Amino acid sequence: MRVFTKTTLVLGEKHLLVLCDAYCRTMRTSELTIGQRAGTDSRFFRRLRGGGSCTLRVYRRALQWFSDNWPCGVAWPAGIPRPKPSPGSLARKAA
Repeated sequence: MRVFTKTTLVLGEKHLLVLCDAYCRTMRTSELTIGQRAGTDSRFFRRLRGGGSCTLRVYRRALQWFSDNWPCGVAWPAGIPRPKPSPGSLARKAA
């Protein structure tokens, strides 16, 4: 069983910001749009940048969204664990 601590979740929130930045740069979109698409809300990443936090459930949902929708041919950022893409996702079809 994997144990998540407050420190682990803070690191995870930083990972989400790295993923958001890389995805937005590659796809030429805004973090407001990604917040909505990732199943959170348009201000989600702005709140994280401002020192806000998220629940483990929200973290997992956003991380899975990035994995499922990661652009083909773009390397996943080093040091961030990537969950397997969901069946039927764009990333799974591309693999």
